[in-house]
Amino acid sequence: MDFCDFFDTFTPNLFKYKTTQTYKSNVYCEFTNDLSDKFEVVVTLPGFSKENVSVSRSEDKLIVRAKNNNFKDFEDYEGTFDLPSGLDNPEVHYSDGVLHVVFKKELKETKLEVL
Repeated sequence: MDFCDFFDTFTPNLFKYKTTQTYKSNVYCEFTNDLSDKFEVVVTLPGFSKENVSVSRSEDKLIVRAKNNNFKDFEDYEGTFDLPSGLDNPEVHYSDGVLHVVFKKELKETKLEVL
């Protein structure tokens, strides 16, 4: 059982609505959730300190990098995620080896005429 299988086994409902799931290696797990009110990216980065994790954004991409970890068995990490259009600035949190990047979506409502 690799780390991603372990993560799925013990948090089965946490990512119940994920639309994509990609595993880059046996250590890093990436999840993207595209929900009606938010878009989130979650990356597990065990062994990296907060100071060594960076997140940047271009127009339609989110780039996550982790460098200089303390474990020789873990490689540096770099992941790029496609973003849907119309997202504002995200909230970024890193705690206990898990990075959460959450973009809130503004729901635009248009009143329709009932015939």
